[in-house]
Amino acid sequence: GDWLRGEAARLGMGDALLLPGKVLAADLVTYYRCADWFVSMSEHEGFGKPLVECMAAELPVLAFAAGAVPATLGDAGILFHHKHYPALAELIHLLLDDAPLRRRLIARQRQRLPTFLEPAVRRAWNAHLADVISG
Repeated sequence: GDWLRGEAARLGMGDALLLPGKVLAADLVTYYRCADWFVSMSEHEGFGKPLVECMAAELPVLAFAAGAVPATLGDAGILFHHKHYPALAELIHLLLDDAPLRRRLIARQRQRLPTFLEPAVRRAWNAHLADVISG
């Protein structure tokens, strides 16, 4: 956090940076709703619960393609494979002004989200159990 705060100050953006640390689940929705984009830099992500939360909040996602992120996000977000920070910063800047892309991604999120809701998960679980039991 200190390095990031220092970089933000150096760039004259110190007042624009908010690093809240751990937040209550009840407050998380507010953070998602106030954000323009969700950027995930995780290199070791299992099932990406925040990605699904962003889908539910209609918050577009830009994520490092590691772990289960590509499988979780599918085509409902933008994946990147290299952490080239200047290029990522430029991409984020471009994305902030691309309302049509934002709308397309939110539409894809709406299509993908039901995959992670209880009825679909229950059906997949039951099908998997049936396969295991039938051997």
